[in-house]
Amino acid sequence: MKMLALALGATAAFGVLAGCKAAPRPFPEEGVAASSPVRVAFLPPEGIPIVERLSTTRSEGADAGVDVQAVHATLTSTFERSDDGWLLTQRLSDVRAERGGSTVESPFLALMTRFPIRLRLAKDGAFVRLANPEEAEAAIRATFPDPEQAAVVLR
Repeated sequence: MKMLALALGATAAFGVLAGCKAAPRPFPEEGVAASSPVRVAFLPPEGIPIVERLSTTRSEGADAGVDVQAVHATLTSTFERSDDGWLLTQRLSDVRAERGGSTVESPFLALMTRFPIRLRLAKDGAFVRLANPEEAEAAIRATFPDPEQAAVVLR
């Protein structure tokens, strides 16, 4: 009997607490300031090279190792202030590719090391545009002297 009374009392207390809870408001109350989103300042290390060593290995086939491809490279990135934003310069070096244990020779590998990529970034780090399209085009034309091949790569 005491157990039944205790259970009924707990249920009633829970009902009172649940009934006192206010319904959710779909709109903020007037006069209450809305919270602003969290903003993280974009402050890259200006003028200090960031060096990344990249290594990718891919295995194919049922045995997952029969046909192995690997690419190794070093990427150096540097940020500089520019007008109201940033200039990010990235250069790939030491690019090597292997397939089945043999070195791969490819004009695309040579192209990647022929010029740095320079990107204009807004002050918050958002991409604005490529800053050196003429260098990219010149490198493509030098790497692919056949005009038809160069045109395909330029696209």
